[in-house]
Amino acid sequence: MKARTTVLSIVVGLLIIGSVVWLWQRDTETLSDQGYPGFINEKDLGIPEDVRAQWEIQLRTAEALYAADPSDLAALQAIASFNHSLGNFATARRAIETYVEKNTINPAGWVIYGDIANSMEDWKTAEAAWVKSLTLGTDEFVFEKIERLWKGHFPERYNDIEILWQDAIRLDEQRDMYLVKLARWYAENERWEEAAAHMKIVADRNKSNADTQAEYQEYRRKAQE
Repeated sequence: MKARTTVLSIVVGLLIIGSVVWLWQRDTETLSDQGYPGFINEKDLGIPEDVRAQWEIQLRTAEALYAADPSDLAALQAIASFNHSLGNFATARRAIETYVEKNTINPAGWVIYGDIANSMEDWKTAEAAWVKSLTLGTDEFVFEKIERLWKGHFPERYNDIEILWQDAIRLDEQRDMYLVKLARWYAENERWEEAAAHMKIVADRNKSNADTQAEYQEYRRKAQE
């Protein structure tokens, strides 16, 4: 119950954030003048000129496709992605907010939304968008993004990292990555028996991996002290 309560509480926050964002989006004059106050709206990412030129051509192509057919959501997603890659975060965010409003059930759209918000240092929206994506489909890299976000910007959620990886295992099987992440969280908290138990599963599957074997033996030794 605790795991589901944690996830649902974040999703409720997303719905609140979303309603405000989309209402704000329709106020185009405010957006054009101010972007998203308090967050990073654009950034020079030091992109090589030849790469920038290629991305800008692809961006213009996507913009032309979307202008010709506003129902072309693939083009709209591409507009968001290319603007994000070019450091045009506010423009990218407006595009992806329009996208997720039109297509609420595509997890990839919510992942992109979270990535853009994260680049803008809008941590709460990034968290909410990534969690929303996991309610639509599991993705091991999104679980990892959430863990990194919680460790870096939400210290009050540190204990929820255990629940996060337990959820990942429950929803998406005992993948090595999930087991290792959970084992390392237990190790950080000196819960050595649990760390060893989870790492043993990975070690048994990867007998030729010296690093995995060494990590398991370390946890096992500490558990026996």
